[in-house]
Amino acid sequence: MPQILQEFSLTLMNNILVSSSQEEVERHIHSIKKSLEDKHVKSHIILEFFEKIITHLKSISPMNKNPQEWSNIQVARIFIHRTKNEMIILQ
Repeated sequence: MPQILQEFSLTLMNNILVSSSQEEVERHIHSIKKSLEDKHVKSHIILEFFEKIITHLKSISPMNKNPQEWSNIQVARIFIHRTKNEMIILQ
């Protein structure tokens, strides 16, 4: 993954974990998407980026996270799937 995507990935993962609400998780996901679009990253790269995030989120064990973090992870997976589907429809 190119350096910028790596940085965005780390930022998004950290923001997901520390979010205090579902709305905040959703804002972080949309913010990263917008930032990537503003940097003229092609949509298929953004879709791949989100797929890698989902794969990473699926690999996290609930035993290693507190209840809020685990809830955020589950919500993030849902919002990222929705975001990906919206992007696919708009292509």
